[in-house]
Amino acid sequence: MSVSTDKLDLPMITDHDWTTDHWKKFWNSAPVIPFQLNEFNPELLKREKMLFPIPDKKYRVLFPLCGKSYDMKWVADKGHTVIGVDCSEKALTDFFNEHGMTFVVKNDGSFKILQSTTAGCNIMLYVGDFFNLPSASFEKCDAVFDYGSVIAIKPEERRKYADVINKKTTRDVNYLLCAFDFNGYMDPKPPTYANSPVMVVDAFGDIFNIKPILDVDRERYLRGVPKPVAREHYYYLTKK
Repeated sequence: MSVSTDKLDLPMITDHDWTTDHWKKFWNSAPVIPFQLNEFNPELLKREKMLFPIPDKKYRVLFPLCGKSYDMKWVADKGHTVIGVDCSEKALTDFFNEHGMTFVVKNDGSFKILQSTTAGCNIMLYVGDFFNLPSASFEKCDAVFDYGSVIAIKPEERRKYADVINKKTTRDVNYLLCAFDFNGYMDPKPPTYANSPVMVVDAFGDIFNIKPILDVDRERYLRGVPKPVAREHYYYLTKK
C-alpha cells in the first residue's frame, strides 16, 4: 500500500529532502507503516550463529533506525541486550506496547531513552538523531543487525553513517547488513536511496571487510517501472 505525503499533510518536498522531522510526522500520521514487517526476519533467524558466533555469550546488539522491528523482540528473547535507535518516539513506544512490555523513560542529553522493565527483556531504545548518539555514556555494541536502514540514508551521508556504527561498536563486532538495490522508486515511499554492491563498498569498505551472503529478488516492491529491478542484498561485515 502506498502512502502519499499529501494524505500526511506534509509540506511539499522533493523525494530526497526528508529530515528527521518529516520521518517523525510520517510515523505519527500514517495509517499504515507499509515497510513494517510484522514478523521476524527469516534471514536473521537462519544466520543466528553468524551474528552470535560464541555459544552462551550474551551480545549487545545495535539496531540502527529500528522503527518497531519485530526482530528486536526475537533477539531480546534469546537473552541478548538490544539497543535500538530511531527518531520516532511513537515507533519505539508502539514496539513496547504491541509486545505487551512495560518501560521507563530516561534522558541522556538530547536523547530520550525507553528502557524495558519487563523481566527477561533487556531492551533500550534511543529516541533521537542516529548521527548524534551520546558518546561517553553509550556502551559499545558487539553485534549489529541492520535491515534496510541504509536505504533511508542520503548518499552523501553514507560514510558518516558507517563511521557512527564503527564508533559505537567493538573491534570484534559481527555486523549483518541488508541493503536494497533498485531502479525507479521503491513503493511505498517515504524517500529511498538505492544501495548497489558498489555503493555499499564505497560507504563501508574503508572500515569493514564485506562478505556478500545472500541476494533476494524483491521486484514486487516497485510500481510503475517498465523493467523493475529490486534486489535485497545481505552482507556480513567485520572490522579491518
